Amino acid sequence: MAGKSGIIQFRVGQNAKTVANDKAVQIFAPHWVEKALEKLSEKLKGSTFAIGNRNGAKYKIADKLTLIDLVAIARNESANTTGIIQYDQYNGIDKKIIIALRDLVKHCVIVGKDVATHFGGYPAGQPKSKLNKEVYVCDLPGLQFQQLDNTGRHVLIAVNNDFPQGDLDQEIYLNTVGENKPTYSDARKNKTNRFIKGTFKDKEVYFDTQAYYAFIAQDFILAAKALHIQAKNEEKELNFKFLKYGAGFFAEDLEGEAKNQLSEHLTKGVLLGLYQWLKLPLAQRNKIKRIELPFYKEVDNVVIENTLNEIASICAQHDIEFSATNQDALAQTSKKYITATTNCSDPHAPTGNEMHYGSVDAAIAENLARKGNNFSPICNKEMQCQFLTIPVNKYQEIKKRQTQEILKDFFTLLAISACLVGAHYGLGLGLALGLIVKVTLVFAGVGLLRTGRELFKSFKRDQYQTYVEKSSDEIKQLSGTQQAAFDIGVNATKSYGSRVYSFVAWQAYRSPKAYYAGLEAQQENNEKLIRKVHCARNK
Repeated sequence: MAGKSGIIQFRVGQNAKTVANDKAVQIFAPHWVEKALEKLSEKLKGSTFAIGNRNGAKYKIADKLTLIDLVAIARNESANTTGIIQYDQYNGIDKKIIIALRDLVKHCVIVGKDVATHFGGYPAGQPKSKLNKEVYVCDLPGLQFQQLDNTGRHVLIAVNNDFPQGDLDQEIYLNTVGENKPTYSDARKNKTNRFIKGTFKDKEVYFDTQAYYAFIAQDFILAAKALHIQAKNEEKELNFKFLKYGAGFFAEDLEGEAKNQLSEHLTKGVLLGLYQWLKLPLAQRNKIKRIELPFYKEVDNVVIENTLNEIASICAQHDIEFSATNQDALAQTSKKYITATTNCSDPHAPTGNEMHYGSVDAAIAENLARKGNNFSPICNKEMQCQFLTIPVNKYQEIKKRQTQEILKDFFTLLAISACLVGAHYGLGLGLALGLIVKVTLVFAGVGLLRTGRELFKSFKRDQYQTYVEKSSDEIKQLSGTQQAAFDIGVNATKSYGSRVYSFVAWQAYRSPKAYYAGLEAQQENNEKLIRKVHCARNK
């Protein structure tokens, strides 16, 4: 790892004296991003980054790359309005890794609360109005179609896949869309309306609408879940504004039908995200009582109008208010609810980007009391991070089904083999089954152990995440057995005696989900959650 280094520049308006510590600000990402970070960790551990104009200050990457590290070293330019990646801010780091950093940070949102002193002011020179209201902001980078190595290439298909490649291209597409990326030949032969012709930087491309929907849907769900978690202790519910992103500056080099229909497909992606979000348990989404899609409407666009009508109908069925008016992101469009808006941010620069009301991102930051400084991991040393379970996509469904099929086929093979061996050698069924198990495990044991280990890790993580997302009131409603099982899980990792006790403790058998949530909480060193459950138990 020797020689790998770089520089983290301060955003416009920030400097070495800018401090905005705020432990309530969190970075959220889907669980699959965790494995992607592990892959990058091997390439980046030990790297050091100089921090702007702070004399001698360094940001060092340890053995494990975190979400906070990712945001710090990926969004490390002072401003970026062209999409051109400043590769010279990295030394000794492969170009594919740098592209992967920018690709992966697009799948992260940063959520925090601040006071909006004003709204308006964009485009620069437009009037502003005083506000002085608390708002939630969800910093969300959109797909970018400005340069060939930007994130938009994931939903574009060129001859021979003639785009710059990042180190995570396959993982990102597979985990977001649910399948391997089609080839140019696949798109050309396809007889459905999935692929639309266009040009990008003078390249003939196919725009993959199905992939685009998947990216938008994941963004919608991630933003909604993250805002719900951040606001779950608020007395008021949220007015969730999901801004029209990635269809303006970010799409300036996309041409043809792909560009002409981009806003239509963006709206359809939101519709898909809404469907999937509503699959979540009510307790994971009930803080959002109003959904607003500012500036989505277009004059005489029937496709968008019909999609918005469908969204409105679905919201009404679930007792959620809906609006699609053209009002500023920070404007208080409903006095009943707290404004919670996404931000059209950039994967190359911190929240606020070029500032001075030069973009929606800049205008939102300028209108906040802390100017978006608490969204920077360099200025905010207390920032937290969290991985979220997003409603499963097709790829995750296939993996789950394949695992079930493997187990079913294995045990079917055991049963058939036992009968055949028993009949041939005159053995009893039990003895024959034992013999077959021994022989079969020689060949299948390693694979099954690996599958079982992955299933167990996934189960533990899911139970832990369920407890992380519980409100204080929900924790208090846990039964005494559940609380005890959680504590047993926490203590099981501390000593051999505690682990032995956990094997015989009846509470752990009665409430295994709580037990494994506690086990994972201790391994993740989540003291906040452990104290919350422990305090609830002792009341």
